Amino acid sequence: MPNIKFTKSELNKIKPSNNIVDYTDPEYKGLVLRVTPSGGKTWRLNYRNKYKVQKRYTIANYNSLTLTQAKLESQRLNGLISQGIDIQTDESQKNNDIFFKEYLYDFYLDWYKDNRKSYKTNNDILTKQLQSIHDIKLKDITPSLVSGILYKYQKEVNISDSRVNRIMACLKGAISKAYEFGYMDNNSLSKLKLKPVSSSKIRYLDKQETQRFLDTLSKQKNILLKGIVTIGYYTGMRRGEIFSLRWSDIDYTTNQIILDSKNTKSGKSRAIPIHSEVKEMLSQFKTTGKSELVFKSPVTGAALDNIKKSWTRFIADAGIENFRFHDLRHNFCSMLVMKGVPIYTVAQLAGHADVKTTQIYAHLSPDVKKSAVDLL
Repeated sequence: MPNIKFTKSELNKIKPSNNIVDYTDPEYKGLVLRVTPSGGKTWRLNYRNKYKVQKRYTIANYNSLTLTQAKLESQRLNGLISQGIDIQTDESQKNNDIFFKEYLYDFYLDWYKDNRKSYKTNNDILTKQLQSIHDIKLKDITPSLVSGILYKYQKEVNISDSRVNRIMACLKGAISKAYEFGYMDNNSLSKLKLKPVSSSKIRYLDKQETQRFLDTLSKQKNILLKGIVTIGYYTGMRRGEIFSLRWSDIDYTTNQIILDSKNTKSGKSRAIPIHSEVKEMLSQFKTTGKSELVFKSPVTGAALDNIKKSWTRFIADAGIENFRFHDLRHNFCSMLVMKGVPIYTVAQLAGHADVKTTQIYAHLSPDVKKSAVDLL
């Protein structure tokens, strides 16, 4: 554990590394600042209980306490420990009496914003769609309670089982963190099961659609849309990965796009070879601005958050129906599989954490199936 002086200026200098690093200050007994590779920071306390057993206690997310508050809290906890009090049990019991909304607004949303990419979506779910849980105490949140609330909510607003699962997964994540950070003495929703959902058909372009798509793309005058669609088609990158792409992510020496782990869904960095069409597009696009972002909002100059209207017009111009922007990713993976690229390689290019995810693309188009049968 590296020793540093716990001052605001010193803490601001800390950058994440490839491993978890615990920083300590000898002046503050047991107080630890844990920094993860993703950039997450958490105040912790290392101590020995009355039985001299080494223990660790999570105090709070770094951004939820000021430096002074973290120091004072560590002193308070050390005082309890010196009296033989088990802070793991005592503090957890106190936290069990807080309401979900207190945990949500005092800690979890700040932690999520600092450590996860999907903050906006999950913030809406937790603050709006799960309002009926806000005034329930953490200790009273159970699988049966949540199932009943979500059943009623689904009937009221008429949402799909997939959407219910998304809300449920979001809540399960919040409760899991509440347990991990000492707000609860058990993960009460660990056994809450998602609704069974039938697999939907993977949408990809057939030969005729592909030709119309590429023709429309070549004639596209909206340079911003053309760039985004080109990179989506030839790399299979997720929309969020494209929107957060920076010029520093593009390595012309190795002809690769290197996605930083903090901008990928899997939390792992990945390298994607640059297709010739992408390279040509980037060479033209570079001259249109000086921003570090490859694609920025023409209105705010900040990162984009959606291109729904322009995408809808583009697809209509191409005469293609029922094809979302995310389907470019399905198309990328499907085309590679049908051209004989091994599933494992496709998984690496797509950034799937588990190759099982890629198996859904291992279907064949009718033409490919017919060719296989004709070999008999």
